[in-house]
Order: sequence, then structure tokens, then C-alpha cells
Amino acid sequence: IDTLEIASLSIGAAGITPFQKSLSRYADVEHYQSPKDMATDQQQRLLRSLGDKELVLVGLHGMNHKMGENYGLSASAIQFLEKLQEKTSVVWVVFGNPYSLVNCKNAKSLLEAYDEDPITQEMAAQGIFGSFGFRGLLPVTASKEYAFGDGDYSPALHRLGFGLPEESGLH
Repeated sequence: IDTLEIASLSIGAAGITPFQKSLSRYADVEHYQSPKDMATDQQQRLLRSLGDKELVLVGLHGMNHKMGENYGLSASAIQFLEKLQEKTSVVWVVFGNPYSLVNCKNAKSLLEAYDEDPITQEMAAQGIFGSFGFRGLLPVTASKEYAFGDGDYSPALHRLGFGLPEESGLH
């Protein structure tokens, strides 16, 4: 991982996110932000900047629980991510409602993080870099691609994690 060219993109966040800050603890990551609604010229600029990276970790932020609003995901952002993953490896990290996965049916790599509070964002970054293994199964059916009980397990790579001293048994 130390030799990979990695970038992160936060869609729907105004500034650098706790997820992006946590990613930088593990690797040299170039960070980008985008509004939810992505104009064509902005998509093209981001495709040029991100398309040659070896890995792009994308955080989807500012989501909601309203099906009629696509759970806060814009069609332009989904379209952009589908184009981007044709050029490079992309991990979609959904910081929101698992029903929103209905909009992510073409994602090749996806992490459902359920919430975008800072601790969840930090833990998502730590898990991606192998501080601990993921052991998650969907509690709902969002679509035929993402059904109840779907999920995966990943082993811990025993990399350095970040947390409270109490979590390590120190008091």
C-alpha cells in the first residue's frame, strides 16, 4: 500500500473529512472534495485528476433517509463514479442509509458504513487499511445486488490502529 498512488474523494462534504484525515495516517493520499451534484466540466476535471491513480477511496456524505431523494445521492455523482471505476480501482464508502445501496448497483468495491459521524469515518479508514477485519452482513435488502445477509469478511492485517488507550487495556 505504501507504494500505491492513492487518492480520496469526498462527495457531499465541503472540506476535508475525518475519513480523509484518517486515511492520511496510513498512506500519502491526495484528497479531493466535490458537491453532490457534479457538473459535466467538474466530472471531466476529476476524471483527469483521479483516473490515473491506482486506487480512489470515495466517501459519500450528507445522505438522508428519503427514498424520493435517492437517499441524498445524486445521479451525476453515481454516473461519475461509474465512469471513474472504468479507469481505476474505486472503493465506494457509503456513510448513510443501507437502502441507498439501490443506487450503487454498479459499484465494484463497496463499504456500507451506515453513519457519517467522525468515529465511524475513522473506523472505516482503519478497516480499509487492515487495522481490523470487517465482519459485516447487510441487515436489510436494498436491491437484488444488495440483499439481506449479503456481505463479506476480511481478515485483519494487524496494522497500527488508532483509538483510546482503554481500548488497548491501558487504564
